[in-house]
Amino acid sequence: MTEGKKNVRDAITCIFGSKQISSLIDVETVLPDEEILNEFNLKIPEEFDTPFSFEFLVSSVIHGNGRSTTDRQFYYINSRPTEPSRLMRLVNEIYKQHNSNQYPFVYLNIITKSLLVDVNVTPDKRQVFIENENLLLATVKASLLQAFKNFPSTFKFQNLDISSVTINQIKEEKNKFIGHMKRGSILEKFGKSTKSSSNNSIDEGRCNLDSFLKRSTSSFSNDSVQSDTLQSKKRKLCSDTSYKSSDDESDNKLEELLQVACKLIKEKNHSSEDEAIPVIDDSDVTITLDSEPAAARQRKTANLNVSLEDIRKRLDATKLETDANIKVRFRSLISPDNNKLAEEELQKQIKREDFSRMKIIGQFNRGFIITQLDSDLFIIDQHATDEKYNFEQLQLNTTLDSQVLVNPKPLQLTAGNESLLIENLDVFKKNGMNFKIDESAPCTKKVFLTSIPMSRNFVIDKSDIDEMLFMLQESNKTTIRPSSVRAMFASRACRKSVMIGKSLSKSDMRRLVDHMGEIDQPWNCPHGRPTLRHLINLDLISITDKC
Repeated sequence: MTEGKKNVRDAITCIFGSKQISSLIDVETVLPDEEILNEFNLKIPEEFDTPFSFEFLVSSVIHGNGRSTTDRQFYYINSRPTEPSRLMRLVNEIYKQHNSNQYPFVYLNIITKSLLVDVNVTPDKRQVFIENENLLLATVKASLLQAFKNFPSTFKFQNLDISSVTINQIKEEKNKFIGHMKRGSILEKFGKSTKSSSNNSIDEGRCNLDSFLKRSTSSFSNDSVQSDTLQSKKRKLCSDTSYKSSDDESDNKLEELLQVACKLIKEKNHSSEDEAIPVIDDSDVTITLDSEPAAARQRKTANLNVSLEDIRKRLDATKLETDANIKVRFRSLISPDNNKLAEEELQKQIKREDFSRMKIIGQFNRGFIITQLDSDLFIIDQHATDEKYNFEQLQLNTTLDSQVLVNPKPLQLTAGNESLLIENLDVFKKNGMNFKIDESAPCTKKVFLTSIPMSRNFVIDKSDIDEMLFMLQESNKTTIRPSSVRAMFASRACRKSVMIGKSLSKSDMRRLVDHMGEIDQPWNCPHGRPTLRHLINLDLISITDKC
């Protein structure tokens, strides 16, 4: 099928075609910087060489080069096909930061030492264990970000200038016309001359000139045609037969042709300039029209009652309505049934920096803060807002105290979970759990639980450890908390937060609003209570008053 091609690009061309290969870019191996290392909770020396290298091709992030599904993603380790779920999820997440509507074509072959990879996990050997997997993820992320650095995160639009197309069409028609005029003999265009009769020749030439200028069909009076000498009318003949065009170049060409025609007619048919020839004078031409003159037609009229003041008011109201519709960004009502829609609107329209721009109006009913952002008024639950901020701070900064067990508790984990736990010991330590690793023990029996967090409200068991391992598989976050610890933090945050009924100074209200801009998801407290809702757009009130 691939004709034995050793080059990856040639093989992709054979299978998927040249269009696919033209949309791919090469990704070079780049060492992660300090920010990415901290994201994956890694600490490596300055002079460190990654144990991985890549053969990496991925779709360009330009819209249209990606795909609607993940059907063309191929991952290999030392040329062995694999399905590394965390790595696949990471690649798709980074690509969607630049092209949110599509998935990439991916060919990634990870070259590393065989000793660092365990393929004996599942019967199909698609799932593998990689030593230093977090370092691999950090390296892949740094490499992708560098590869996508020079690509804009925008769509390509094709704009057509209507006026330019019209001009091109006009020029094309002009070129065809000039080309047609250049072909053949001038005498063939303006009529053939004979020596039999000078008057007949002149009539024939004049008739062809009229045809060339495409004059309207008219009836002429025989008495209106007069004769004059060529000397007195030659200049008028050439000027009257000029072809008027919007294109200057076409005018010049036609004038030259007509002047040559005048000269040829003169030389062919007259021995001297004193001979008289019949010429049509514009002042003596009469035109008979079939239709009735426009002035004689009867026009239908109707009387309308028009008030300029009424028109002015309606125009002003329409303009205000249009402007208001552009500014209205929030349409959800404050209702439990609309909580999801309201939260989606807030996430879409409100950015972190907007909280610092909000103007504090005051406190309402000793439980809510009224703020203004541009033309919109918002109501903020002072207790729910403070509780959310305190909860996030506890999540981020708290390390639980631990109590050592008298007898270490052995954990029966799968090989995959055991390897994942060993790589993330710091995450478990932050939650008050410590482990002993017996390297000499067989696989799945190396880990022993030696300490658990101290608390009167909950007790850690194996189900919490399994929950954390599952969360580590699904997320690259370095701060993972089991549900029991989250519930404890939510209770602590609630008790230490500003309560409903407490009067707040303007500085206190400013502090609570600014805190909302310091957390990722400020829309609900840990217990599900909404923190922020939109009240009204002030422009709508102005429209009602003016109308």
